[in-house]
Amino acid sequence: MKRQQSTTTDNTTRSEPTPEQALTQLQAALLTLKNSGDEGFEGLAAALLGAATGMTFRLAISGTQDGQDGRGDQRDGAISFEAKLYRSKLAKSAVTYKATEIVASDDPPDLWILAATIGASSQIVTTLRAAFAKVDTSLLVLD
Repeated sequence: MKRQQSTTTDNTTRSEPTPEQALTQLQAALLTLKNSGDEGFEGLAAALLGAATGMTFRLAISGTQDGQDGRGDQRDGAISFEAKLYRSKLAKSAVTYKATEIVASDDPPDLWILAATIGASSQIVTTLRAAFAKVDTSLLVLD
């Protein structure tokens, strides 16, 4: 893909990054965040999901989280998410453990979102879909 050029306010020309370069820059910026908390990757995920849905997302406190780092509830449904800030391989066991907690929950969400800084394998996604189908929870993977 060819790099686009733009003119700055002082009439100098600079190259715009390609989508691949922009994605690499975004991933590098995400990896500078803490894993958890309002100021970390979980907080960013909550803020972005809130902006996209209009729902207020609240983060779970440390400890047992019932398979969700954050959750937004409204009359017409609930959305919860798990935010995984990884620099290497996404561990299937860590993600499927969260799915087990959702399936066993007394109040599973209508939609569960896996937000990860690293790609989820097809095996992970297939396992999650099968697990959530048992409790009528939809799955969205943002990786």
